[in-house]
Amino acid sequence: MSKEANSALAAVKNESKTYPYPPSWLDRFTEWVERLPGRSWVFYPVLGLVLAFVVTVVQWRDGSYPIGTFDAFHVWFAIQIPYLLALMRYLDGVAEVALMKFRPALNVSEAEYAELSYRLTTAPARPTLLCSLAGVTVAVLTLPMVLHLLPLFGWSTLPPALVTAYGLYFLLMGVAGALVYHTMQQLRLVSHIYATQALVNLFDLSPLYAFSGLTSQAAVGLIIYNYLWFATAPELLSQPLGIGFGVFYAVVAAVTFVWPLLGIHRRLVEEKQRLIRECSQRLAATIAELHSRVDAGELHSRDQLHDTMAGLEIEWSALTRIPTWPWQPETLRVFITALLLPGAVFLLQFVLQRAFGQ
Repeated sequence: MSKEANSALAAVKNESKTYPYPPSWLDRFTEWVERLPGRSWVFYPVLGLVLAFVVTVVQWRDGSYPIGTFDAFHVWFAIQIPYLLALMRYLDGVAEVALMKFRPALNVSEAEYAELSYRLTTAPARPTLLCSLAGVTVAVLTLPMVLHLLPLFGWSTLPPALVTAYGLYFLLMGVAGALVYHTMQQLRLVSHIYATQALVNLFDLSPLYAFSGLTSQAAVGLIIYNYLWFATAPELLSQPLGIGFGVFYAVVAAVTFVWPLLGIHRRLVEEKQRLIRECSQRLAATIAELHSRVDAGELHSRDQLHDTMAGLEIEWSALTRIPTWPWQPETLRVFITALLLPGAVFLLQFVLQRAFGQ
C-alpha cells in the first residue's frame, strides 16, 4: 500500500469507538513504522542488519570466530524477529487487497465491509498481548534447553553472548506468540467469510480465488522460515528433533493454505451438484418428451427437442469441468514448489554428504 493509504488506515484504527476492539501492540508498532520518514519496508531489513551486527560483534568480542567473519546461523537467529514482523505486516496488506478483489462476491453492506476490513488487518489488543506473554513464558521455561543447544551452534557461553541470546530469544518468542494469534485470527475470519457471506456463482469464480492468495502466501512465509533454519544450520538434518520440527512446519503450512478454503470448497461442491442435478432432470424430461413424440409419430417436431438436448448436454459437460477448489492452478503450483523443492534439495544434499562421508 502507499504511504497515504497506510496513514488513512492508521487513522481509521485509532478511532476505536467505531470498531469492535482496539488495535494490538503489533498494529500500533506497525503504525509507528509507517510514520517513519522514507519507505516503511526499509525499516525491517535495517533492523535485521542492526541485530545481526550486534550478535556478530558480541561473538567477535568473545572469540567465537575471527573478526571480519560471521556465522550464517547466528545472523539468521538475529533477523528472525524483523522477518516475522515484516511477514505479519505483509500479510495484512495481502489480506486488504484480497478483500477488495473479493468484494463482488461479498454479500454485505459498506459498513459491514469496513468492519471486515478492520478485523482482517487488525489483531485485537488483549488476545495478542496474552499470546505474546505466553510466548515469553515458553521462552522462560525452555531456557535450560537453549543453554544446552547454544554451544552446538557455536554460540559463546560467556555472559555478554548469553545476555544477547536470551534477550533475542525472549523477544523472538513474544513476536512468535503474536504471529500465531495473528495468523489464526486472520485465517479463521477468511473461513468465516467464505462459509457465510460469499455469493457463490460457478460462472464467475474469479472473486472467490482472492483469499487463496492470502492463505498460500501465509503458508509460503512459514515454509521460508522453516527452511532458513536448515539452510543456516544444516546439522539439524542429522537431528531427529530438527527433522521432526521441519515436518511439523511443513504440515502447518499445508493446513494454513487449505483449511480456510474448505468452507467455500464445500459450498462450491454443493452448488455444482445442484446445477448438475437440475440439468440432468431437464435432460431426462427432454428425452422423455422426445420418446413421447416418436411414439405418437410426431417426427416433424423432434428437431427442436434435439437442439434442446444438445444444449443441455453442453451445459452438463461445462458444469462437470468447473473446479470447486478456490484457487488458480498457478497458486497451487507455487505452493507445492515452495513446499517440496527446498526439502528435496536439502535431502539430496544430506544423502550425498552421508554417502561420501563429508
